[in-house]
Amino acid sequence: MQFPVRHPTSSNSWARWVARLLWSGLWFWLGFRLAVPLFFADNLFIVTAINVFVILAFASGFMILGLSRPSLFRSWLFLWASLYWLVTVISSLVSPFVTHENIFRVFGFLAVSGGMILALVVFFSISVPAYGLIWGGRAYILGVLSATIVLVLTNPSTVAFIETGSRFGDPDLLHPNVLGITCAIAVVYLLFVRLYRMKVLQIGLTIIMIIALLATFSKTAIVATLVAIIVGFWLIRGVQRWLLLFLVFCIALAITWLIGDYLISQIRGYWDAGHAETLTGRTVLWSWVLDRVNERPVFGYGYMVMKDVAAFDSRAPSWTIPIAQAHNAYLDVLFTSGYVGLAFFSMLWLYCLRLLFLGVRELRESTLRAYYVATFVVLFVRSFTEGTLNLGFDFWIALAAGLALEKSLRARRGFL
Repeated sequence: MQFPVRHPTSSNSWARWVARLLWSGLWFWLGFRLAVPLFFADNLFIVTAINVFVILAFASGFMILGLSRPSLFRSWLFLWASLYWLVTVISSLVSPFVTHENIFRVFGFLAVSGGMILALVVFFSISVPAYGLIWGGRAYILGVLSATIVLVLTNPSTVAFIETGSRFGDPDLLHPNVLGITCAIAVVYLLFVRLYRMKVLQIGLTIIMIIALLATFSKTAIVATLVAIIVGFWLIRGVQRWLLLFLVFCIALAITWLIGDYLISQIRGYWDAGHAETLTGRTVLWSWVLDRVNERPVFGYGYMVMKDVAAFDSRAPSWTIPIAQAHNAYLDVLFTSGYVGLAFFSMLWLYCLRLLFLGVRELRESTLRAYYVATFVVLFVRSFTEGTLNLGFDFWIALAAGLALEKSLRARRGFL
């Protein structure tokens, strides 16, 4: 897809150019932020501070654009996302588990999520969704590639994951599951959105991202991506479906030849170690979370305080790392903001479901339609074993896709 280059000649044009620059920078950071802990391995407080201030800087830029155009905020998806975020803030304010020791962490991450919500709605209100997805996708892929290169340079042993039988990533600084979902979103982008004029470049990047995803051996991310690809194929029509199917088949053959034995050994080791019975301890954690929710069912315990609660509870599962989330988005919401929060969270995703239904029925571009659905499928499948759909990375990706879809449907009169 070609875009004509136009120099800004009005205030609206300048706003769009500034929004595009901010948008590309924001999406590059979403891909590259994974590498920040690798630079500050001895001081993770600095890592958190950098992530918070960078996101807030981008959000401030979008806020300035938004304040000059109040009509930007007319979005039902923005309304439901903001209401859920507000309930989470209230639950954190009234929680006795938010103390002087964790208050900066709690409200720092809440500020980041609020800033992301604002940035996303401002951008899609003043920009064409299809263009925004392409600009953001290019920047995001570049960020993920840059983070991967930093990982390899700072920890060269990660390249030998096949020989050592380990997972691609750094268990302490860049967990394979985090890297896995980051690569999964990149794969969906590359398969269903035409980001580059050179097909060879897009195919090559797709192969790299799929290999990186499989090498992380993030089971949920891999399964979620596979389901999303199948659903996406079903939505694509005509010759494009068969071309994409042929491409994926060729990529599958190449990957089988390159790392097939490694994947088989990882699957065998996972089952032999007995991790499959408890989903690597998740079922035990879920039981503990439900017990704690029964003690504070209305507003929960507050955002990002699970490891603080677990540290003083002898009934909490004994994990080698702090328990930061429930490893299930819906249980994480229950723990964070109780049944009140879950009600608003459910309304948000029911509205997203309505958008998807209308998108499948009304959008003419089949690959774009497939991208929207595939993105939500990845995040929905992953939400059963990870908690970052609760105002984390998965939430931001879902909100970006949802706002783009809402804007596209709003352009067609009578649907929203």
